[in-house]
Amino acid sequence: MPGLKWRVGPYMFRAVWVKTQYEGKQDTFRGVEGQGWTIDHQIFLWSPKGFLTGSQTTPNSIMFSWGFERADMNCGRGCDASGGRGSNAFHANTVLNRETALWWWIRPSLGLGVWHHWWTSSNTPVRTQVASGCKKNFAAADSGKSDSRECDFYSFNTGLRVRW
Repeated sequence: MPGLKWRVGPYMFRAVWVKTQYEGKQDTFRGVEGQGWTIDHQIFLWSPKGFLTGSQTTPNSIMFSWGFERADMNCGRGCDASGGRGSNAFHANTVLNRETALWWWIRPSLGLGVWHHWWTSSNTPVRTQVASGCKKNFAAADSGKSDSRECDFYSFNTGLRVRW
């Protein structure tokens, strides 16, 4: 999982690439593989020191971040690529994620944040279409392209973050 990170003042850029591949004696996981990459940006907008200052160790710092991820995967030989409502009703998929976040560093290395994800799955199984809210019910998910449908779904989160 190689990557690079560059920081100048309150701004940080990070890029990471990952590749994974399973090989086994049984067909269950033989040929299962995936690869992906991510690009992330973070900028400290404000701290008690002033505009465009701050850090995760400076209390009352405000940080904004945004990023993009792409993952491509293939089920390999052990995948059930049949149609319908099966949990593995696809053979390959691409998932995209766009994320934005806003963090308030309450004290050194402890932050309170809100973040939003916008996910796109290019080859979404029927059950996942319904579970993620991409389609309201199985009848809607079964109509049209069903198993190979592209789906967009969203999440909004809040939480605490600790940095060591």
